[in-house]
Amino acid sequence: MTTFLSQPKFKDLPDSTAAMADFYERASQPEKGEKVLRDALAKQPDNIGFELRLANLLRGQGKIDEALKVLDANPDVPAIARFRVETLVRSNRLEEASKYIDTRLAKDPNSDFYQRIRANVDFSLGRLDSVRAAAKKILDANPNDLDGLYLRARATLADPAGDVNAAINDMIRVVNMEPKSVDARLQLAGAYWRRGNFEDSIRSLEAAVQITPNDKQLRLQLLNNYINSRPPRWLDAEQFLKQTRSVPLFANDVDLIHVEAQMWVARKDPSKALNLIREAMKQNPDNVAFLHTFFQILNDNKDYGTLATEADKALKAKPDLWWAYQFRGLAKLGRNDRAGAMADLKTAMNGALKANDQASVESIARQIVEKVGMQQGREALAPLAEKDPHWQLVLANIMFAMGGDSAGALPLVEKALTYPNLSRADLEVGFKLAGVLYMNQTPPICPRRSTAIASS
Repeated sequence: MTTFLSQPKFKDLPDSTAAMADFYERASQPEKGEKVLRDALAKQPDNIGFELRLANLLRGQGKIDEALKVLDANPDVPAIARFRVETLVRSNRLEEASKYIDTRLAKDPNSDFYQRIRANVDFSLGRLDSVRAAAKKILDANPNDLDGLYLRARATLADPAGDVNAAINDMIRVVNMEPKSVDARLQLAGAYWRRGNFEDSIRSLEAAVQITPNDKQLRLQLLNNYINSRPPRWLDAEQFLKQTRSVPLFANDVDLIHVEAQMWVARKDPSKALNLIREAMKQNPDNVAFLHTFFQILNDNKDYGTLATEADKALKAKPDLWWAYQFRGLAKLGRNDRAGAMADLKTAMNGALKANDQASVESIARQIVEKVGMQQGREALAPLAEKDPHWQLVLANIMFAMGGDSAGALPLVEKALTYPNLSRADLEVGFKLAGVLYMNQTPPICPRRSTAIASS
């Protein structure tokens, strides 16, 4: 193909240049594709297609500043402006994106184009009311407007009470209108996943990877979906890892090594996982995510001596690494040091709470109940459950699910449900748990509709 396209009668044609660049990108030789596009731009500096292709190629490799520099050549072209903002948002440079749009709107306050982009930036900044208003205005004028459908779907998905099915319908329409939109396929994949439709979620990601094969984050997300699907798709994950590793760009990528190690942890093969994570840590010794996986593998292997030693070492270097206390506590339990373990696990709970990681606080409490005892777990959660309805529900759930204590759990749930500002999620958990607990009393209780429930 390269010989054919390099012939004098073809080599300077825009379509030939694009085809050559695309060939190199799919062959995982992005540096050659970059050279083709830079050479073409040197001859045709106003070719917007080449400019966008080069910026997209650089962005896919994580070279964000280089991509933005390429876009400086034609800053007033709408497609260039859109791509610039999209790149800034995807790189989490939200304030920079916001200032850029503000500058453009200051020059042309009535620009429909920049108002649409403004709505996308507002979404990234969490201004959902502004996004909904913009989407409504667009769709009132044209119910099939791609931007309006996309904005409405994103705002719906960002709302905990949003209608996921409606958002999926909107995003399907967007993908049908714009099949090469990776962002739309990503959003659609996430929406399917939330609904528990793992197959369609994976299909959406597979299509996105086909569009931008050198985007590592897309590949990592697809791998995670294979692994975390129900049931897990281990064969697909292994084959995709093998295919990805065959790409020179990813042959020795530590993030992919880490994902593979996590896969073997999930598959209960800690020896394979341990070899891989040690390889990743050798290449990137300061990566705390790798360290966490390493600790998890040591704990699964019941190698409590090594785990305690490595956790001590980590805590001397990083005293605020709260989950290192958790693993050290588990190692102490494995070595029958209950008092030392409880001290470390309580420290870990406080650290997770300070980090606003409620799921980890609950996980540690469950570990205490499982490995030490219900009484110690209750004592660890008691200070949190004293005045906070969320933790009252967590404690009640643990008491019933892990201890079968429906009589002790019920008063905690009833107390939690009297709080007027209970979150929607906690309210749902409380009602479901109350129903189960009432039916588990002897004899079953059929309560009257309470004031708290009636007012909800």
